[in-house]
Amino acid sequence: MPFPDICLVDRESCPDEWPFLNFFQYTDGSQTVELKESCGDPVDLTKYTKICLIARAYFGWDKLLINKDATVVGDPKDGRVRVVLTAAGLADPGILLGEYILYEGDRPKRRFRCYVEVAESLEHQGGQPRALSIQEVRFVLMDRCIEDNFLLDRLEFSDQQIAWAIRRPVDMWNATPPPIGTYTVTNFPYRYYWANAAAGELLKMAARNYARNNLRYSAANLQVNDKDKAKEYIALGQDLLDEYKEWMLLEKRRINMERAMGTTSIPVFGSFRSAQGNPSGY
Repeated sequence: MPFPDICLVDRESCPDEWPFLNFFQYTDGSQTVELKESCGDPVDLTKYTKICLIARAYFGWDKLLINKDATVVGDPKDGRVRVVLTAAGLADPGILLGEYILYEGDRPKRRFRCYVEVAESLEHQGGQPRALSIQEVRFVLMDRCIEDNFLLDRLEFSDQQIAWAIRRPVDMWNATPPPIGTYTVTNFPYRYYWANAAAGELLKMAARNYARNNLRYSAANLQVNDKDKAKEYIALGQDLLDEYKEWMLLEKRRINMERAMGTTSIPVFGSFRSAQGNPSGY
């Protein structure tokens, strides 16, 4: 008896997954999404008088990076909304947390979360590139296109899953003591370790899925066990995350010592300015 091949990227199985919007920094753009109920049916927008999209870099961060009214596209019962953003409104790159707010009159009645990717432009660099893109993480995982996955015959990870994983290493940095600096996805500067840690989070996510759905079966005298990948995925993912955690603790220790002492001769922490020339240690 054949079994269905349910892939991680199967969107029909996840109707309540957050919508994903993609823009480019300092470039006019528009995106249309379909707002869905948890059962997968489109949201009936007939009774709502206003719909707007907001986005922030981080929970608890005061600054709204996007605050724009959206318009209904076609039949309101189809749940499709479109937002148009100008170049001036797309200054901050990164994977942002977004929210569609549906109003009745002047009162918000419903909210739908989404991810908003603002890909960084090379034309307007003020320093080193910071924002990590969905496609860069796909390169780390070799999950760029269907041809990379000839067994699955589709992408393994959705944009939404990668967006979640990109935010995780920044959350880990902010949550790990000592509390040295608070970064967001718009200004986290350690791109090498960041990309590897995001890939590690995705591999561990996939491992949990494969372990949960692993089932050996036979069909036409053929033994099939295509979901038996959990051990390999968890090992690969854990190696990447262990590398990130080890580096993160060393880097936090380095910064802490620089602030406290101004200099150290311990090679692993590097060499910094003399405390005599910088009495405050900063």
